[in-house]
Amino acid sequence: MPERDSLLKDYMSNKTVFADVFNFMIYEGEQVLKPENLSTLSPETVVLQDAEDGKLIPSHRIRDLLMAATIMTDGHVAYAALGIENQTQVDAAMPARNMHYDSSYYMLQVEEMAAARRAKSEKPTKGKFSSKFRRGDLLIPTVTATLFFSPERWTGPRTLYDMFGYVDPRLKRFLPNYSANIIVPAELEERDFRKMTTELRLLLEGVKYSKDQKLFRELIQNNPLFESVPARTAKVLRALLKIKLTIPKNEESVNMCKAIEDMVAEGREEGREEGREEGREEERAKTFKLLSGLVSDGFLPLEEAAKRVGVSVAEFQSMTA
Repeated sequence: MPERDSLLKDYMSNKTVFADVFNFMIYEGEQVLKPENLSTLSPETVVLQDAEDGKLIPSHRIRDLLMAATIMTDGHVAYAALGIENQTQVDAAMPARNMHYDSSYYMLQVEEMAAARRAKSEKPTKGKFSSKFRRGDLLIPTVTATLFFSPERWTGPRTLYDMFGYVDPRLKRFLPNYSANIIVPAELEERDFRKMTTELRLLLEGVKYSKDQKLFRELIQNNPLFESVPARTAKVLRALLKIKLTIPKNEESVNMCKAIEDMVAEGREEGREEGREEGREEERAKTFKLLSGLVSDGFLPLEEAAKRVGVSVAEFQSMTA
């Protein structure tokens, strides 16, 4: 797995950041989902499917992150399974892909209920599937959010309907839609970023403006939050934006303002050095041209010309050919 993907998965697995995603997406920034009410679930879903010969075939689905959430709202306790998919490129199959993850998790719940009954030696009821899910059984709802870590706009389908061509309106009434719930930094405004309460805001703002160097520098310089960016966020930004950002070892935070200025200063010095090197190459080329002309006109022996520029006769001939 590329370092960037590993960093993203580790970063988003932080429960405080994870909760921030869903409080932003579902609750408009209201702090409804608490980090302490999250517990990590296995991202792998294995569902047993019936084969024609009567045997059960395991079907594996692995998503990026999945957590169980206990949510307190209006005096009620609600339970949900929340998933996150990290994307750095547009996936045109995202709605169907996320729908598959979520439906697989629903089937996993059904299979687990059936397994629990078998363990208790409960007698099955009539019907092939009735023994797996009975009246009174309840599923835990599942929601998946897709985070698009790119300064570009999402150009692919966002819902299952977007993946269809023409559909007869009468048929469409019986087709449930499904949204991929995609968070796209390029579409977020300042009022949206203010709804985030963790360093996730800095990460997504940095991604949004990374396409324009001037706007990126203005963001870093004008937002005091960038004077103390958690090291884990700075590492993800460095990997996503492919910038030469120095992060001191064992430091908990990074002053991005100073780091960016250091990068700019280093870039200027590299540019000046490149300019000096280009100047030296141009001067060398002129010297070769002048000596070559003198050799051609018979005013200077070939061996003497090669000696003056510190190369062999063969090298001189190849450079002036």
